[in-house]
Amino acid sequence: MNTEKNLLEKECEICGVWFTASRKTQKYCPECGKHPEREKIRLRKNLQESIYRCGTGRKREEVTCVCRNCGKEFKTYNKVPFCSDSCKIEYAIKSTTCAFCGKKMTDTDDQRYMSGRPWYCSETCKDNYRWKRAIENGEVKTCPECGKPFIEKERTYCSMTCYKKHLAKHGVKRVPQTVKKRCIVCGKVFDCSVDGLMNPVCSRECASILDKRNRKKADSEKKDLSQKKRKEYIESNGLCGICRTSYKDCERLQSNFTASPEGSCFSGSLVIKCPKFTVPKKLPW
Repeated sequence: MNTEKNLLEKECEICGVWFTASRKTQKYCPECGKHPEREKIRLRKNLQESIYRCGTGRKREEVTCVCRNCGKEFKTYNKVPFCSDSCKIEYAIKSTTCAFCGKKMTDTDDQRYMSGRPWYCSETCKDNYRWKRAIENGEVKTCPECGKPFIEKERTYCSMTCYKKHLAKHGVKRVPQTVKKRCIVCGKVFDCSVDGLMNPVCSRECASILDKRNRKKADSEKKDLSQKKRKEYIESNGLCGICRTSYKDCERLQSNFTASPEGSCFSGSLVIKCPKFTVPKKLPW
């Protein structure tokens, strides 16, 4: 028993707390076991923060570096190329030139795109460099309407204005697509447009006949739907033919016509007047 109990004493793989496991495959303590993934993330963040604040416990060795800009020797715990941020910026300005004309950057120039991207001394150089690259890559086209060269991989015209001018001059020739179909009214085979495949008819006369058929069919379906609603309503409510009340409220129907409400008027064995009579409500059909 003691050996089995010792086997169930485990260390939580997340927080490191010793706990008594309820099964041999249990890895986490009851608290961490509720949300193990969330606790792992929290532990990882705490470790990173502790390392940032206190280090890993190892003694850090100083390294002597030479500044790439001013040539000054300085000591640091990490190998870095510059002794200060000012030297870093100054070196970047000195080593940056315009991607088109080769002009060197100055302190007054825009320095936002000097790291990792081409830098241009002006918008003119930027535009010229773009055209140079487009010519090298074969992306320059000539507009068939105005003859103006432009940079584009897929378009044919330089602008929507030129495209509309071309349409106004030449227009668009649309060739209708047709297929052989059999008229659903008279049975004649004819060339049917793709737009009329839903109801293919060969003439206006057949179209008029088809329209009458569709309207007659729609009226029939509407009538059938009304009759269906009436039948469903009567089946669910069971109206009495005398008092117009439902089956569950009519004494005659509940007693299988062996009893009638007090005060009923008879003609022989037929009930002609019922004291429960109410004005029939508007039916849904």
